[in-house]
Amino acid sequence: MVTIDRINSDYSVFYSTAESKWLGMCNKCGGTDAAANATLDTVMQAVITLLEAGVGGSIYLKEGQVGTLTYNATVLIIEDYHGVRKFYSNNAQIGEIGSGNYQTTSDGIESFTPTGSAFNGRVVTVYSSHDVDGGIALFSYANSAWHFVKLF
Repeated sequence: MVTIDRINSDYSVFYSTAESKWLGMCNKCGGTDAAANATLDTVMQAVITLLEAGVGGSIYLKEGQVGTLTYNATVLIIEDYHGVRKFYSNNAQIGEIGSGNYQTTSDGIESFTPTGSAFNGRVVTVYSSHDVDGGIALFSYANSAWHFVKLF
């Protein structure tokens, strides 16, 4: 018989209102074994240290934002914050779901800059109703700048 692992992450990090502190819960071992603390960064770094000591793994961060942390490519952080899911690995944001990936403007395409996160690989579809420089364009963030291709 095949067993399917239904746990989406190795650790969940969340704020416990009952205890007034952040907790790091091990989903695979069934308990809280990361340093509980009032600050999110302290708990996140403790979980990262535990994962990097092994073979790596994933962290689900509920209603918190990734701060100033140090982690390598063996760690995947999944951040859920206010309806936007962001993905981090190797000290950088690598993806995002639920944000402004479709944007509209009355400005021309040439002068438009997408709003929201800017990380290498992000793609935003833009519709411009501008009389002269309107249309649809795909914007891509790469090498610290936005670039676009006008579709029509």
